[in-house]
Amino acid sequence: MFEYFASDGSNFVELDKPNHIDNFITMMNVYEFDFIVAFLGFFLVRYLLPNKIISKTSSIKDGLVIAFFYAIFGIIRSGMLKYKKNLDIVTVGSSYYSNY
Repeated sequence: MFEYFASDGSNFVELDKPNHIDNFITMMNVYEFDFIVAFLGFFLVRYLLPNKIISKTSSIKDGLVIAFFYAIFGIIRSGMLKYKKNLDIVTVGSSYYSNY
């Protein structure tokens, strides 16, 4: 995102090349990226961290399975929101989600 720097307002100078993480992210489409973020986010924030705080023994396998299904739900939700946005635009002419 910050790979270009405007030195005088008109010319852009490339500061450095994108790193491996940036290359990995650009290879994915929006739904794949959404899935990975939901999967890792749910696994770490909703499953692993709370179980660690309350000192509950947790199985990594159980956490990954739960996180996988949560991420699938996130993809379905994203698709449904996109469908609703397109439906609102076609029928009403605008959408509540037009800024997203």
